[in-house]
Amino acid sequence: MPVDSLEGQSCIVWMNLALNFARENRQLMMERVKNIVFNSVKKYAGFYGIEMDMEVNAHHTYAAKENHFGENIWVHRKGAIRVREGEQGIIPGAMGSFSYIVKGLGNPKVFLPDRMGPTGK
Repeated sequence: MPVDSLEGQSCIVWMNLALNFARENRQLMMERVKNIVFNSVKKYAGFYGIEMDMEVNAHHTYAAKENHFGENIWVHRKGAIRVREGEQGIIPGAMGSFSYIVKGLGNPKVFLPDRMGPTGK
């Protein structure tokens, strides 16, 4: 659907609402889990002052306007996230496999036109 249509604009507004709700929900879950873990470590191991130096809170299905090769385009990522140079991201595992925290390298070959489909868009 055209993003400049009423339906397209409505879809973007509702998608952003859902993304914001999901981000807040993940943040709340992370805070609760950290509190449980930190309190247990204090109680049973006697360690205090535990600090987290990194958190990754990323959605994995969304559309966003991005600039690639000098052109603003809408990119839909399903089950994937954008990780720009220096940004942190996560490659989630499944049952029995590891998850990985990653940092973007800024590799320009990641988003090449020949990987975008037959029209390059």
